[in-house]
Amino acid sequence: MRALLMGLVGLILWGCSQEKVKDTTILNGYWEIEKVSFPSGQTKIYQVNAVVDYFLLTGDSSGVRQKVMPQLDGTFISNGDQEPFKISLREGELYLDYDKDGVTHSERVISLNQEKLVVINRDELTYHYKPFKKFELK
Repeated sequence: MRALLMGLVGLILWGCSQEKVKDTTILNGYWEIEKVSFPSGQTKIYQVNAVVDYFLLTGDSSGVRQKVMPQLDGTFISNGDQEPFKISLREGELYLDYDKDGVTHSERVISLNQEKLVVINRDELTYHYKPFKKFELK
């Protein structure tokens, strides 16, 4: 009985620690990977990113994502390849559902606010993003 009670308390605390996304429009913009966490517990830190992800919401629950290369003059170069997505809510969790040329995959949004975006994919890789800041030449 005690083990069951402790398990329930742990589950409640874990559930409370999950940040609920209040405003998906925060997703709009340029995001760079800070780190990737692997299921094994290992983490890969990204010091410099030659490519960043650009998210653009095109409707209430849809948008596109594309990889872009930031330039020193503040512009971005893109190959024009975009990956459409839809935002969905399943079992109280927010997902980005991608579908490009019949190839589908989803990412669960763990956290989204002005300072961070955290998503986990089907391979249980957790991607931690921060807003991209343009290069400043001094």
